[in-house]
Amino acid sequence: MLRLMLRGTRHFTRLISSEACPIQVVNWDEHFCLGYPDELKLSALVPLAGRDFLASSRIPKFPEFLADPRENIPLYLKANNEKQFTAATWGMYSKAIIDMAYKRYEEHGVAVAILFRGMPIESPGDFSDWVNGLDFERVQYVEPTGLTPRIAEFVTSGSSEPSDYNIEPHNERAYMSMYPDIFIMCMFRKSACGGETAIVDNRETLRKLDRRFMGKCERKQLRYWKFLPDARGSHPSIAYKSWQGHFRTEDKSEIESELKDTGVYNFEWLEDNNLVLWHNRPPFIHHPKTEERLWFNQMAAGHCSYLQSMPIFQNLQLPNREYPFHCTYGDGREIETECLNEVRRIKWENAVGFEWQEGDVLFLDNLIMQHSRLSFQGERHVGISLLNMN
Repeated sequence: MLRLMLRGTRHFTRLISSEACPIQVVNWDEHFCLGYPDELKLSALVPLAGRDFLASSRIPKFPEFLADPRENIPLYLKANNEKQFTAATWGMYSKAIIDMAYKRYEEHGVAVAILFRGMPIESPGDFSDWVNGLDFERVQYVEPTGLTPRIAEFVTSGSSEPSDYNIEPHNERAYMSMYPDIFIMCMFRKSACGGETAIVDNRETLRKLDRRFMGKCERKQLRYWKFLPDARGSHPSIAYKSWQGHFRTEDKSEIESELKDTGVYNFEWLEDNNLVLWHNRPPFIHHPKTEERLWFNQMAAGHCSYLQSMPIFQNLQLPNREYPFHCTYGDGREIETECLNEVRRIKWENAVGFEWQEGDVLFLDNLIMQHSRLSFQGERHVGISLLNMN
């Protein structure tokens, strides 16, 4: 029998036990040592309640500050002898740790969230090599409505949202029928100020949500809307993206053909030549390794109230479905404001945050862990890789 676990020391240990041989202990400290959560403690209080451009931050009982990391959220590992191996080799060693983390999840329910620090990763190419060393199934970040710029093989740039925006916790592509199992982020250049990443175990959100509300979501499903105005018109949502920019063509028949071929979205051309897309998704999924039921959606992050809190939309009074994106119940009826506020309050209440160092790699099980980004000042350059379990 093979059993992988963490000892109370700062080192990983593999315990091998069988009837044929006594217990043997092999230390992993030649590659990684285990850091303590206190080492990731935020250097200053990070305000949440009343924060500008953070949806629902002014509701009662919104958490005042972002919490520090706690044990296993994230699991914090520091590389030893960082110049000894290539990024690809570090990827292979990291894969052994990741496999162990998934074993812990299957046996004990511990969330898979790992921060790797100290590896020789300085560029998108290095990050791509590290990802290749993991030997997971790689996913191209593409959907029928746009493509995120690629900066290396199977590595895309981070969010293009302006730096003064606060991106709320979400599971990557949870609004789609095809989504990645794994989300990985690498910091190439950290911002001069701010830009903390917060992560949330969405099972904590599920435990605290009102059961009647969750039942209603499950019965009705959720409907995700996209509104794409004509670039030649004057609709305010052009500031976000037009259908020409989204699909990178001005040929409407080409767009219709693509949408029909993929079958993901329903669509309608409006009288003013604007385009609206929509589709329904369930609010829950089951984890493929454990069949655990998970709250997995972008109800809050995909709701127009997220955009209404942002500078370019703050002084506009648009119909909800004329914002670039929106989420309703599956029958098209609006989700109650108090329910959305509660979802956001609970997510931020359970979020923990940390400050990046350049070269850091954050590995998350995308089905369990949500990620976010707080506003920042200065330049910031990150890479994203999306993977599926083998």
